[in-house]
Amino acid sequence: MRTTLVLVLLLVCSLHSVHAQSKLRGQPATLAETFPYLDKIFADDTTRYGFMTLPEFYLPLHYDMSLGLYMRNNWLAGNSKLKRWFISNGVNDPGHMSTIILTSFHRYLNHEPIDLGAQIKQLQNAEQTVAKRVDTMHYIYDFKEAPSQASLLKKFPVGETIMIYTAAEKQTRSTLESASLRAFAVVRAHKGEALLFEITHIEEQPDAKPMRTVGEIVEGYPSEVYRLPPPGWKWQ
Repeated sequence: MRTTLVLVLLLVCSLHSVHAQSKLRGQPATLAETFPYLDKIFADDTTRYGFMTLPEFYLPLHYDMSLGLYMRNNWLAGNSKLKRWFISNGVNDPGHMSTIILTSFHRYLNHEPIDLGAQIKQLQNAEQTVAKRVDTMHYIYDFKEAPSQASLLKKFPVGETIMIYTAAEKQTRSTLESASLRAFAVVRAHKGEALLFEITHIEEQPDAKPMRTVGEIVEGYPSEVYRLPPPGWKWQ
């Protein structure tokens, strides 16, 4: 998915910035200790609101190969304290560990019960089901019901301003590298289960050439875009 790919560079850079600019030291050793780090990553209102209003079902699709990958390669690598904490709680797969972190932080932002025991039980049940169906590849979210596209479309009425991430090319001295830029768009129409939106602004980044242009009409699904916070919104 395009959204997943373009999020990789942006979120990894944000994570490195967290360690460079904050007073956080070392790495989290428990699930609860991951929250202050994630608070720094989703520090601005737009990014935080977009994450917390994304339906929980879609968290892995958006973040597994960006933020999730970073956590698995850094916080959950080798014999880290956080990995040992998860193992002691019955979770052995690093992919499931990162899913639990994402899900738990999402619920924390939405003031919902984290319900760690139920999350673990669901993952264990999925593992048992996959083991019995070895002829096909399955993922944990194959066993959860996705929100209907109709219910998602209602959250993005015509005229609503939304945020997306768009791929870009960044020229360095020797190579052409991938980058990602935040862009803003206005929903112009609903087309079946998809949205048609017009790009109105693309954030600039030195030497980065976006793959989209202002004024371009793009078709995308509600699960691929982000809602913007209302004026004056602050997370509490």
